[in-house]
Amino acid sequence: MKYIFLVFGLFLTSTYWYTFQAQVSTPIVDFCPIIPPGPFENGQIIEVPVLVTGFSKINYFNVPIGFNSSFLSYVGGNVVTSSGLPNSTINAAIEADFIVVDLSNPDGQDFTLTDNSLLFSIRFRFFLPQQSLEATDLFIAQDLFFFQASGLEGEMEVSVCGSVYIQGPLCPLPGENCVATNVVAQMSLDELSNCSPAEENLKLSGWDAQFISFNNQDTFSIRTNADGKGYLALPAGTYSYQWIPPVYPDLWGLCYTYDAFTIDEVDTLIVIEDLADPANISCSETFVGLSSSLLRPCFTNNRFRINYGNYGPNVAEDAYVDFFLSPVFEILNTSVPYTIQTDGSYRFFIGDLSAGETGAISVVGRLDCDFPVGLTLCGSAFIGPNGKDCATPAPSFEGAELSATSVCLDNEVRFNVINEGTGPTGLLNYLIIKDDLVFQEALLDLAAGEEELITVPADGSTYRLEVALPSDAPYETQALAIEEGCGGVLVSRGFVTALPLLDGDPWLDRYCQETTAAYDPNDKQAIPKGVGENHLIAPNTTVDYKIRFQNTGTDTAFNVIIRDTIDTEVFDLNTLELGAASHDFFLRQTNGNALEFVFNNIQLPDSTIDEPNSHGYVHFNIDQLADLPDGTRLSNRAGIYFDFNPPIITNESWHIVGRDLLSTSVRNFSVPGGPVAVYPNPFQNGLQFEHEQWPGALTFELFDQLGRQLFSAELRDSGSLVELPALPQGTYNYRLIQADQLLQTGMLVKD
Repeated sequence: MKYIFLVFGLFLTSTYWYTFQAQVSTPIVDFCPIIPPGPFENGQIIEVPVLVTGFSKINYFNVPIGFNSSFLSYVGGNVVTSSGLPNSTINAAIEADFIVVDLSNPDGQDFTLTDNSLLFSIRFRFFLPQQSLEATDLFIAQDLFFFQASGLEGEMEVSVCGSVYIQGPLCPLPGENCVATNVVAQMSLDELSNCSPAEENLKLSGWDAQFISFNNQDTFSIRTNADGKGYLALPAGTYSYQWIPPVYPDLWGLCYTYDAFTIDEVDTLIVIEDLADPANISCSETFVGLSSSLLRPCFTNNRFRINYGNYGPNVAEDAYVDFFLSPVFEILNTSVPYTIQTDGSYRFFIGDLSAGETGAISVVGRLDCDFPVGLTLCGSAFIGPNGKDCATPAPSFEGAELSATSVCLDNEVRFNVINEGTGPTGLLNYLIIKDDLVFQEALLDLAAGEEELITVPADGSTYRLEVALPSDAPYETQALAIEEGCGGVLVSRGFVTALPLLDGDPWLDRYCQETTAAYDPNDKQAIPKGVGENHLIAPNTTVDYKIRFQNTGTDTAFNVIIRDTIDTEVFDLNTLELGAASHDFFLRQTNGNALEFVFNNIQLPDSTIDEPNSHGYVHFNIDQLADLPDGTRLSNRAGIYFDFNPPIITNESWHIVGRDLLSTSVRNFSVPGGPVAVYPNPFQNGLQFEHEQWPGALTFELFDQLGRQLFSAELRDSGSLVELPALPQGTYNYRLIQADQLLQTGMLVKD
């Protein structure tokens, strides 16, 4: 057995208990796709046979084949053939840019094939001409292999056309469940700032160790967990690597330089240790994440989890987390004691948070039985102290900080915007969105401590108020308030999570989830989910993905791995940020864009024994590539692996990029105090017009989309009602005129 330890400035002692348990005598199974030579014409179909060597006593396999979807498409139908497996079936299914081929073997029979046998073949069609196929255009994704053989479950070695892939396990302690790995990277804090290890160095979580192959420039990375360690399985080859801090790079210095290393044998083990030196900057960088598995009215096992930590170089003294949640949720127990603040929030005192320290708070409670299924419960988590002191505000920033609240009264929704900062806001734009229509757009200007009340009619619609950021603000979180289901006989649903929650800072996390009665326990969700049937999302919007899983088997799941391939044609992998999770995990990234969320030794009980604790989830945020054109499709799905079982593939979460995702009900206005409210919108038979500062006699004119005037009426005062003629369903434009002066234009929808 061969070990290679890259330990900078340290001597490997008995504190490192890691052993590599791969057996040199274990046979290697080799999969080799035969790629036909080019050139290839538009519309040409190619068949790619996959030959296998060392295929002995195999009873299950799962082989993902990656392909370049910018010019290749998978040809459906009867495209997979096999030889030598008479009592089994080989299936192929699309998973993002992979064709996942697996052996379905209900009899549990094992199979042995002679070397260089055809295992299966698969067909692709070119929709653009190509001279040739590169290694990255059509390949077997080594890191996503899964297979098992009689007597050697999960411990076999894999190669692709002779290139060895290491799949041996590494165990923290003898007898524990293992994670396949051949690289361990650990980051610790240089507490003495002298690049000499202390006896007990603080371990730093959230650091990325990035590895680049000398052979083909493939990129792999791992993120350190709460113990400061990350684990990765690399194919044989030579690699360079670097460390990437979780926050501002200028907060840190690194103690050691990096040498290349080579993995040339199946039992090579690389251990990398480094120290990070605070760059003489006195600040902490705390973060918080909030989520829940599912929310069901009248159930007492609804559960929120708040993840928190400190990614900065200094101690966050007397840290605390404030949790805001509607009183319709009754807290029954928490993992950390709390006090109730004057604003109704729950404060959890954490104490001093050291550099790299992380933790979690569990909140279990009962959702009111009268809370309608399908409505949305929103909460937020705030951590203090936070990293605002890590950013130096521009001299032009005057200190404004805005918050917004909403309340539902009998006949109106009241929004209140408060400037809680130390300086004026200046003129700021605000929007009120009614369902998916821009209902009102206006300006406000608040001095320090000043507030402004804005009211809209309560008609059952979902109203959303969002305020622009003050000029040169050193933070990204915007004032936001949402009121759903207030007033009216009919209540709109599904609009709360259609748009972003505008919480761009790590010290605040807003979270909204629709309540449910029945649910899919293994799925993928996104916030924003997008507007309308096309899931429209604005360009440059960050997407928060949530992957949920549940152990619905008949025994405890010891390890869960979620594999998610990111489309780098539309997403920027450099912006990936981890959010809340139900359990501790670590992240590794392979083949450049394949993410693996590894819940090692999770011990997830099955739902028949312990249903409330059989659930899990993980969040991550990622940005689009800059300024994607309208019509771009964003698509993502994941595979969930419970121990050695075949994967569960989630639904596809998708969006379409669009710049005009919201319909504008008010385009412009010149009425003092904001636009005249025209409602309901959508309408059926009539309209009502209201304004606190009614400007006087107005003329209302209605037009179709061809500009033909259909109706006009005189409006004398606020509260005027107008009965409309019979109109077909569709979109209409209107004008409000006073003494031949145009005061307001907008759009109305006939339902």
